[in-house]
Amino acid sequence: MSRKRKRYRRPARTAHKTVKKKNGPTKPEAVAAILSALDGYSNAAAFLGEDSILLSSGTFRRSGLTSQTELLTVTYRENWIAKRIIDMPCEDMTRAWYKLSTSLPEAALRDLHRLEARHSVKQEIANAIRWARLYGGSIALIVLRGEENRLDQPIDYDLLLPNCFQGLLVLDRAQGIEPSQELVTDLDDPDFGLPMYYTVELETGGYSESNIQNSESTAAAGEISRLRCAPLEMTCGARDDTGAGNMVWNGTDSSTVKPLEYARDSASYNAPVYQQVKIHHSRVLRFVGRELPYMETVAENYWGASELEHIWDELQKRSATSANIAQLIFQANITTLKMGDLGEHLAYGSDNLQSKVMETLSNENRLRTSYGIQLMSAEDSLETHSYSFSGLSDVYEAFMMDMAGAAEIPATKLFGRSPQGMNSTGEADLRNYYDMIAQMQERCLRPALEKLVPIMAISCWAYVPRDLEIVFQPIMTTSPAEKAELVQKLTSDVIEAFKCGLITQEEALAELQARGEGLGVYNKIRVESGEILSE
Repeated sequence: MSRKRKRYRRPARTAHKTVKKKNGPTKPEAVAAILSALDGYSNAAAFLGEDSILLSSGTFRRSGLTSQTELLTVTYRENWIAKRIIDMPCEDMTRAWYKLSTSLPEAALRDLHRLEARHSVKQEIANAIRWARLYGGSIALIVLRGEENRLDQPIDYDLLLPNCFQGLLVLDRAQGIEPSQELVTDLDDPDFGLPMYYTVELETGGYSESNIQNSESTAAAGEISRLRCAPLEMTCGARDDTGAGNMVWNGTDSSTVKPLEYARDSASYNAPVYQQVKIHHSRVLRFVGRELPYMETVAENYWGASELEHIWDELQKRSATSANIAQLIFQANITTLKMGDLGEHLAYGSDNLQSKVMETLSNENRLRTSYGIQLMSAEDSLETHSYSFSGLSDVYEAFMMDMAGAAEIPATKLFGRSPQGMNSTGEADLRNYYDMIAQMQERCLRPALEKLVPIMAISCWAYVPRDLEIVFQPIMTTSPAEKAELVQKLTSDVIEAFKCGLITQEEALAELQARGEGLGVYNKIRVESGEILSE
């Protein structure tokens, strides 16, 4: 007897139907969440992808290193790699410096360069970039004579007088610079979107001659005024004052005495007084460290991040590897002495017995001579184990390469080593590095110079030339032979075109001047209004 099977019909699915669970997400939302979590390659059998606990558990967290000023300072002072990473790019950015492309005579340009040298502008800007890379930001205050009471107002170039430029005052972020929440809203301003003002603390106090109270107030006031700028050795009469607030001298010669200590108390010395000063952004050269996304920049009070923050892990790895390799040097040869009852004596013996055992071991070690003779009991045995250092150099090399890659500096330049490999000169690595330095000049150095050079021009020449243009000098220097070869290649076609009559003499000279600008040749040629001028 055959039995009939009952056929069940599956109900038709409704398109785009969402089944809402009780107190939970809808079915499409749950499926989307699962798909997004499992997005990417996964192999459950091989424990790859999301199934790999070791790989999927890794993540990145904020280190907050930029806010740890003391740690940054100590690392910069104590770790030579960190110091080179901070110093090297800023020194390379300012090493070749810049030149001015203008129609002014060379004598006028030399006056401007002398003004720069007198106020150490190049060194101060290099320091500002250095501290910006270390702490995430810095400013260089443009000091102008006669503008002391107008620091919170924009610079009016019509009010600047000759010889008004007095140098730069560099302040780093760690000194408490507070950018204002008011931002620059002028679209034509190069600082658009940046803080309008910067509040800094400047020292305004120190010695006060009117507060000196001793038996010789007038004479002491003159001594203090002279001591503030006097060298270590002073030519004056010998004194032996021991009262409070007086000078203590070391020496008996009446002609030359050396100050050993200057005892300062509340009566003779005023503690430095710091006053908050509000400075307009037009009077400030702003430098930042590693740039961040906008929201992160706002969180950092419109500063950047320290250059040590993103290389911190690699720096720790390299330092730990170097320290461990150095530690292995002390364990290169390990000598073991086997004694049958040593463990029992140390574990169950009395204090007197243990001290006797340690004294015996010390005497045996002392009796070991430089000829390799070791005295011991007949039942004891001595063995020497040597540690093999094979493979450590490869591991150390790998960490060095990671360190150089994180710092964006070639290993040949960062570690001062010769290029590795056959026929390797390292020129390609250096060229890539100098290309990066050239980009940093355009991004970091040019905005500061575009603000500073016109002020120095007014201070030096009383006006700003219309054709004044800043041109950075080539960073990668070439030998005289290579330079001569490049000049010949650049000028041969121009000379041939002039000989064939395809171009005029004025056009040929203008073309030579344009081509030789990067190499520093043909810079004495001036072509103005069709007249050829050669200085």
